[in-house]
Amino acid sequence: MSHQLYHGPMSAAQITVWSTDKGKKVVRQLRRGVKFIVGIFHVGLVEIIMGKLNSLTQEGGFGWSYKKDLKRLKSTLSAIQAVLQDAEEQQISSAAMRDWLKKLKDAAYDADDLLDEYATTVPAGSLKIQVRNAFSLRYPLAFHLTAGNRIKEIRERFDDIAAERSKFHLTGGKLQERLDSDDRHHTHSFVIETQIYGREGDKLDIVGMLMDGYGARNPYVIHIIGMGGIGKTTLAQFVYKDETVRSHFDLRMWVCISEDSNRKRRLVQAIIESVLGEKCDTPSMDRMIHELETMLKGKRFLLVLDGDWSEDHEMWDWFIRLIWNCGAKGSKVIITTRSGKVLTTSHDVYPYRLGALSDDDCWSLFKQQAFTMGREEEPNLVAIGKEIVKKCGGLPLAAKALGSLMRFKYEENQWLSIKESEIWNLPDDENVIMPALRLSYNHLPSHLKQCFAYCSIFPKGYEIEKDKLILLWIANGFVPNKIKMTLEDVGNEMFNDLLMRSFFQDVQQNEEGKITKCKMHYLMTDLAQVIMRNECSIIQLNRESFDIERIRHVCCDVRPLIVVPASLYRAKSLRTFLLLSASAEYISSTVTQDIKNFRVLRVLVLSHTSIEDLPISTANLKHIRYLDLSYTIIKALPESFNTLHNLQTLLLESCRNLKKLPERLCDINGLRHINISGCQSLIHMPKQIGKLTCLQTLTDFIVGKNKGSRIGELCGLDIRGELHLRQLENAHSGIDAGQANLAYKGNIQSLGLFWKEDDGAYSGKTDEEVLAALRPHQNLKRLQLKGYLGFEMPCWIKSSSLPNLVEISIVKCRKIECLPDLGKLPFLKVLFIEGMVSLKNISREFYGDDMSNVPFPSLKEFTLKEMPNLEEWQSWYTTGLFPCLSKLIIRKCPKLRTMPHIPSLQHMVLKESNELLLSSVSNFTSLSSLRIGGFSEMKCLPQGMLRNLNLLRSFKLEDCPKISSLSRELGNQLLTSTIVWNCADLMSVTEDSRLEHSSVCENL
Repeated sequence: MSHQLYHGPMSAAQITVWSTDKGKKVVRQLRRGVKFIVGIFHVGLVEIIMGKLNSLTQEGGFGWSYKKDLKRLKSTLSAIQAVLQDAEEQQISSAAMRDWLKKLKDAAYDADDLLDEYATTVPAGSLKIQVRNAFSLRYPLAFHLTAGNRIKEIRERFDDIAAERSKFHLTGGKLQERLDSDDRHHTHSFVIETQIYGREGDKLDIVGMLMDGYGARNPYVIHIIGMGGIGKTTLAQFVYKDETVRSHFDLRMWVCISEDSNRKRRLVQAIIESVLGEKCDTPSMDRMIHELETMLKGKRFLLVLDGDWSEDHEMWDWFIRLIWNCGAKGSKVIITTRSGKVLTTSHDVYPYRLGALSDDDCWSLFKQQAFTMGREEEPNLVAIGKEIVKKCGGLPLAAKALGSLMRFKYEENQWLSIKESEIWNLPDDENVIMPALRLSYNHLPSHLKQCFAYCSIFPKGYEIEKDKLILLWIANGFVPNKIKMTLEDVGNEMFNDLLMRSFFQDVQQNEEGKITKCKMHYLMTDLAQVIMRNECSIIQLNRESFDIERIRHVCCDVRPLIVVPASLYRAKSLRTFLLLSASAEYISSTVTQDIKNFRVLRVLVLSHTSIEDLPISTANLKHIRYLDLSYTIIKALPESFNTLHNLQTLLLESCRNLKKLPERLCDINGLRHINISGCQSLIHMPKQIGKLTCLQTLTDFIVGKNKGSRIGELCGLDIRGELHLRQLENAHSGIDAGQANLAYKGNIQSLGLFWKEDDGAYSGKTDEEVLAALRPHQNLKRLQLKGYLGFEMPCWIKSSSLPNLVEISIVKCRKIECLPDLGKLPFLKVLFIEGMVSLKNISREFYGDDMSNVPFPSLKEFTLKEMPNLEEWQSWYTTGLFPCLSKLIIRKCPKLRTMPHIPSLQHMVLKESNELLLSSVSNFTSLSSLRIGGFSEMKCLPQGMLRNLNLLRSFKLEDCPKISSLSRELGNQLLTSTIVWNCADLMSVTEDSRLEHSSVCENL
């Protein structure tokens, strides 16, 4: 698993702190290139304002003088919009043009804030109703006078700006129309690269060094050195994923790091997180170091440190000393960096300098991007393309970016335009990477430019969550409306466009192939930060440089911060305030009431903080679209919350102290996403949640008994993703439950059906009726059932009515005596069964009646937990049972005596169960890892239990206090890891020298 260290990048204004010569050179190139890309939001922002003006003027019914000002403003903006493309081209060589565009941008932001404020003055109704009412006679004279004065002032500013344009001799440009038209020729599918060009030899060299037991000292460090964009990280990734490498190392860790004010802590923390696969919140550095030593002790590990290391020899020597004696012989470290001065020569360090690709390899990479999705290679374009490739200087990132750009160019003159662009002639100190990236950026449609540049708010190496990024784009107005498409679907298309154009990389996907996360190459982040240098800043300790007047978006990396800089609170034009934090301990004094000065916020993220209530008045949040208070200790939201009429996204995940939601939440009829998963203190929903017809995300619905909070509120909602129905004991009948209309909600991927845990106070018959009526759509992929007190499962679970299910969890359904026939489900991969106290046998019905088909053809993980009366697990099949099952967990099944033979099983856990099961372990000859424990009376392992397990590499024994020896049982195994925890009488683990590692720990 790949994890990065959140190092908190430098803001654009502070890029000069880079320490390497190459870094400083790139900074000079970036600053020299600023003048070619300062026009980031001109076209896009003007389009947003024009859209709002169209809504205002089309509504009509205005009896006030500023109706004329609105029309004049629209006319003036239309005239400006017509020449913006020409203006953005002229800014390359004209400082005066750049100043004019800055004035335009500032005025456009102010106009957007003003129109947004007045379009949402009325607290109820759709946007059109709000607009119509806000400018009607319902409001007093003072209101209209204020509105009129402010609109007149904005109109006059634009009149002055429009008048200035005459001195530039601007003409109406068609460039953007041409760029937009290019997009009509492609689909939104994409291919995630699996082939590496020109690096096969490099890969073989490094893999060979990793396999070689060269030298007596550990770790053995391979230092991949090369300039930005040359492919260091890509090469390291291909080595890291190599099957030979995978099987050779017990533990592999990938950490993305960079310069940081607290590098030692960040490095140790990141490595621990890479091993655990979760956040490490250990406050003590000593404790973290001890934890790291324990994790690495005796294991042959591969550690990849990917990032921009500073030339800090003391730091490196300290780190080497820390891990020197932890790993087993053969442990290795790979470091990727632009600087060859990072490491001292006092250790086994092997510098591997990565050279540029040949023109042929560069062409192969370019061609893969440019000619894709069935597009044929046209000879005339191939000839021009090879000339373009020569300008890439052998840099893969440049070839990839330009190839992605040419994917959307179909005319020969378009290819010639790129080849002959003036940007190639800029004095960039012989570095072609930034001209290539600038060309790719300049040829983006305006709406994609906005979306890409906004990503400068994230630190370098940050794992960007795709769905949240799209919601941030929507909150800032970057996603246009399209007929018959939701904003989220349009945003997804835009994300795919940027991915196809190589602005994103390192994509992560879930099991269904859906993209969940991505990163940006650090040079792409540099480009975005320079574009947004006056409007976006990432603030860290002792780094407070930003333009108070123009700053619009701020990310505070609070982990190295003590408090948010006081000067930031004067940035009254702020639209995004984002706090990045790992836990509340870092934030106790960071957020102050001065946040109330941010009056035009669209995005407010205060997750993982120690706030107990909303630190800003709802009166100051009238523009807010995206509010994230997840993982806070907030107890309630103010009742005035219903006045936030622009709110689209409300994230309250794992707010464990949250006891209630605002009663009139249904007034915010534009709400699209509500995440309240993990809010365990929340016991009821606001009334009439069904009025929120725009809702696409509602993670949890707590069923109430009274009108307005019953399950029928879900009837008209098109919920997507996951939905958990809680307190289903409050559903009066099957008719009541059927009003939820789940069978027609095909966008729900994960469904949880939960009854409150009880000893039987509710009628099982009612539960059966309710569950039968909650039949979901056949598209469902994940199902959780908990606390159900019916005696039988409904037919929609017993049959294959849900053919697409990949995961099922059945928990504490205490009266069920027979498991449903789940064996017919063709795609079921994970099955979890817990607390079925009435279940005595897993019998034939479990597999299905059709003996001609192999049951559970796709199941990979199966867990049986807390089954106190389960005695038999019958197979009914002599061969072919569970053909793909690789992981089996049996815990707290004290009466279970038998289980079927599963040849494919690789990982097994047996804890707190019947000792008779241990005798069956020898049959599972494919096991590579075995964990047993909780056998309090067992004095020794069954004789021969591990005899046939020739593939076993990892063995873990825990909580068996009376076992005194393991020598006989383990002596014949070629184990690489043996761990014993909490086995007080165990005096000797083994005397067999063939074991590479063994450890005895008193406690877990």
